[in-house]
Amino acid sequence: MKKSIFIILVIVSCGHLFAGGINYKLAIENKVLKKQIWQLTHALKQAKATNNAAQCQITLLEKKNAKLQKQYDAVLCEKQELAKTVHQLQIQEQQLAQTIHELQTHATSYEDKYNNACKEIAQVKNAYSVVCSERDEWKSKCHQLQNNNVFKTKYKNTHKKLADLRSQYTSVCEERNGFKKQCKSALAKVQVLEEQVVCLQKENATLKSKNTCVPQTPINLGQKPACNANVGQVVKLQFHQIFPHYKGKKIVKTLQNAGWKVANHNSDYFGNMVVNVAIQKPNSLKKIFRQVKKTLRSSGVNVKLHSISTNTISIIPS
Repeated sequence: MKKSIFIILVIVSCGHLFAGGINYKLAIENKVLKKQIWQLTHALKQAKATNNAAQCQITLLEKKNAKLQKQYDAVLCEKQELAKTVHQLQIQEQQLAQTIHELQTHATSYEDKYNNACKEIAQVKNAYSVVCSERDEWKSKCHQLQNNNVFKTKYKNTHKKLADLRSQYTSVCEERNGFKKQCKSALAKVQVLEEQVVCLQKENATLKSKNTCVPQTPINLGQKPACNANVGQVVKLQFHQIFPHYKGKKIVKTLQNAGWKVANHNSDYFGNMVVNVAIQKPNSLKKIFRQVKKTLRSSGVNVKLHSISTNTISIIPS
């Protein structure tokens, strides 16, 4: 009996020891699982924060895209209006050229008429001189033969003929002066119209120069529209990851020493720098970047192209 009780007690003690070992093991596993749950919860919070930040950036990019699309539509409308204006100016220029040609033709015609009138005046003057001589001759004969009616009649006839010639001479002179005025007026109109044509040509050239840098396709995020830069136009050079900061000053000085017209420049503490340069010769933005790259390489600064957008070249270290 005592032996049986002892065996039972041993069995119960072993059971308690086994149960305690299992409880200890489960407690350790529970602690590990709690730590994993905390880590997963923390990772979930970070993922949610990253997701919210990405969602905000997507919203900002969509707004930026909509703004750029509006700008593109406005530029496209402006381009169409400029094209219409250029076309109208070309038509007006052609009309003015036609008017100038007609006026020059009229001026030539008036000049011919004026020259003919001058010749006619000379002829009338000659005829007048001849009749004057004839009149003087008849006048002297009339004095010699006071009572000769034939000579008196001839004298009166020549006197009348002289009056007619004088009247004709006056009429031709007035006509000549009229042609002279018309000729001067036509030439003055030609000069005014030629000045208008020069003004129109200048205005046309200005409008054409404004109309050269319009993208042909809609600007969407991710696209890189190519564009040409004209003389005097400012192109933005955006440098990224410029460390240490004194390298930015070196870049600006190198560009200035190489003859680049640096309008202005600024930088921040994050290694970003913007240099605005005025273009001296019309060129594509890619060629302008190649020239900048070559200039900076001469001073030991190596760069490469990151992206190109309208009037902007993004540059990073190579």
